[in-house]
Amino acid sequence: MNFPKVAKRGKITQEEIMEKDVLQQHFLDRLVHILALRKQYSDAVNSSGVHLFYIAACSTVADCVEAGCLDEARELLGQEIHASTENKHILKFFANKEVPVKHFVTFIFTRTRKELVKVTP
Repeated sequence: MNFPKVAKRGKITQEEIMEKDVLQQHFLDRLVHILALRKQYSDAVNSSGVHLFYIAACSTVADCVEAGCLDEARELLGQEIHASTENKHILKFFANKEVPVKHFVTFIFTRTRKELVKVTP
């Protein structure tokens, strides 16, 4: 799945999500929900569960592309990465405006290099 590259940087808030049209709001809320579930159950699921979260996130980001809210989805994913690591090299990589959104999703939903190999199509 290839997602278009976007350049917006900043922080999206729940209020900004509420200002979107109903369909965009639905997909952004769904992405927030998937990210929350991943956090809540990350220690309880096996690699198949991680893969399911990954597939759900990819599908939701694809829906965001179709609904015209990819910039906001990218910001939500970027916020998740910033919350999960302090590694300056990783943060610098994801600050690059040319990094495809798929890399954000893959990074968030894999915990080890072994899982990264399994999940990356």
